[in-house]
Amino acid sequence: METPDIVVVGCGASGALLAGQLFRQATQVLQLSCVDSRFRLGAGLAYGSARDEHLLNVPASRMSALPDQPDHFANWLSQRRLTRESPTEYFAPRRQYADYLTDYLGESLRTSTLPHGVHHEPHRAVGLKPLHGGWLLNLDDGRQVWSKTVVLALGNLTPLSPPSGLHAVVEHPAYLHNPWSGSWPQLDARASVGIIGSGLTAVDQVLSLQVAGHRGPIHVYSRGGEWPGVHVLGANPIDIGLRSGSLATVLRELRRGLALGAGQGAVWQQVIDGLRPHTAQIWQQFTEVEKRRFLRWLGSSWNRARHRMPPTVKDRLTQLEQSGQLTLGAAPAIAGRPSGAMIEIDPGDGSEIRRVHMLLNCTGAGSRVTDSAQPLLGQLLEDGLIQPGPAELGLANDADGRVVNRSGLPQQGLWTIGPMRQGSLWESTAIPEIRQQAADLAERLLQ
Repeated sequence: METPDIVVVGCGASGALLAGQLFRQATQVLQLSCVDSRFRLGAGLAYGSARDEHLLNVPASRMSALPDQPDHFANWLSQRRLTRESPTEYFAPRRQYADYLTDYLGESLRTSTLPHGVHHEPHRAVGLKPLHGGWLLNLDDGRQVWSKTVVLALGNLTPLSPPSGLHAVVEHPAYLHNPWSGSWPQLDARASVGIIGSGLTAVDQVLSLQVAGHRGPIHVYSRGGEWPGVHVLGANPIDIGLRSGSLATVLRELRRGLALGAGQGAVWQQVIDGLRPHTAQIWQQFTEVEKRRFLRWLGSSWNRARHRMPPTVKDRLTQLEQSGQLTLGAAPAIAGRPSGAMIEIDPGDGSEIRRVHMLLNCTGAGSRVTDSAQPLLGQLLEDGLIQPGPAELGLANDADGRVVNRSGLPQQGLWTIGPMRQGSLWESTAIPEIRQQAADLAERLLQ
């Protein structure tokens, strides 16, 4: 049985950022085990795409892995001559960022004066139980790993359940529940495609269809029928001083700040970006009821405003819409029904019912542990070793990232990082927040 000092379960971006910080901060030799079924460390769901059209939705200047070296990623790009664009205007392909995270991890090992070790377990973790003052991890090949310290760096979760209204087509061969699975069926270039969801996941799939030479109609549906917002290059954040208040107060002050900014020639993106460093503080002051109301009524609007797309991507969508190939429509109560080899889509508002040859679920990654197909999370929930976080987002955890059990007690030696802290922090899915979490957590684990 292996007994590393620390086990990181999941080694996408969150796990890689943490591993790098551990090697950089450690003052004694450290043996680390990274459990991740993917063939490489650092890619994960977010950056695992090998397609050039799948871009970061943040400029390179803000994507450093190190909070104290803001130009680290930009310098990496420059050294490899991967772009001539300014880092403030370059939206790198996500595959480049995966390469960067892999190199960052290697650099963290090389630059240390100590002979640290990292072992990649290319398997899935299927069980975890407390044992002898530590944690016993079961792998899907039957082996076990024991460590005093385990970090759940699970990233975003693939939803187990289909969106409401699509249950009738879940088993239909023309329905693809997980667009990241790589198991797209063979599709005629003239076939009609339906996409549920109009966020960044949907944008990726539209671009992939375009690059593949698809000529058939693409119909995108979402509740609001809107694309994500667009980045404004060179627009600096504006701090409107909002730090606390009830949900009603925060919304009122945000509207006031947006109006004042517009009156001074600012764009709304500057106000939203200026609010970002303070969203965790604001979120934590909301009651549980307010958090759930925010998610129900404003979650989609916030995500469109916060998680924006590059201007070049918006231009490509506009061209496809103007050509008539791409349509975007509101679907307040969408329903999918089998129609022979095709699927019938009813938006639920009396508008046109369409039949498509393929229907993609692009509602995005999930963060509800109770709606996950991961055996590890199912076992931990059943045993009471974890519980959902506030508003049922991610895992319940304390201010330092310790996982909280069903009884509300922090677990000794069991931690989490990244999207699994979204319920506690809200802003916990992007690199600027996760890199700081990684630096802070590494310091705590090494004490």
